[in-house]
Amino acid sequence: MDDWRTAAPEHLVNPFGTGPEYAPVYGGELLPRTPEEAFTTRRFNKVPVLQGINRDESRAGIYGMEMTKKATTGDPDAHIDEADYGTHLEQTFGADRADAVAARYPVTAYDGSPALALAAALTDAEWARPTVDTGKALSRHVPTYTYEFAEKETPWYADPAYQKPSFPMGAAHTFELPYLFGLDDFEPLTRTQHRLSDRMIDIWTGFAHKGRAPWKPTTPAAPNTQSLASGPNGVRPVDFAENHHYAFWTSLR
Repeated sequence: MDDWRTAAPEHLVNPFGTGPEYAPVYGGELLPRTPEEAFTTRRFNKVPVLQGINRDESRAGIYGMEMTKKATTGDPDAHIDEADYGTHLEQTFGADRADAVAARYPVTAYDGSPALALAAALTDAEWARPTVDTGKALSRHVPTYTYEFAEKETPWYADPAYQKPSFPMGAAHTFELPYLFGLDDFEPLTRTQHRLSDRMIDIWTGFAHKGRAPWKPTTPAAPNTQSLASGPNGVRPVDFAENHHYAFWTSLR
């Protein structure tokens, strides 16, 4: 599969598998083709698709980086600083692109937090951009619906061994799970969070039953993404591509 920095949108369906990120499983008689091959050849099971990400996916990875820094330095107050931010941008995007990414995601725009700035850049590059591309590819062949889990206040882990980071986790990777399943791994949902949980479960089960979600489907021209969050205006359409700087990331290919 082509690298996410160089492949054209119509050929890049899912970049996971090009590095240490999560990767699709394939091979053998059941799933013989890569996602890229399946979609470009149209040899896949054509059923409706519900796809999406968490708004702050990469904050989970940055949390791991911060905990590792605390452990290796022996400093319980260690956190991701601007030097870490710059170094990680160069390692991830290359020195020739790091300055452009830093200019698009300045630390000053994220409450002065290098951790939040880095998480936003990684979320948009590694999760949001491929979500738009995947939606474009899928919607040419099957009904496709895109969502974004966007809770700002989410339950923390129930195990006290998990130290909280120096920044809010928000809708980090896996933090939607207690809203969909009865998990003991997280603190209990609040009453407001329970209302969102009920709404999300209705959406998931309704899609499984009817093959559609209660919002406009994704098209090759527009993600038509539904934001899922608590509050009276929490479930609403959002400009996913604009919010996650899709045009910027495609310009770096």
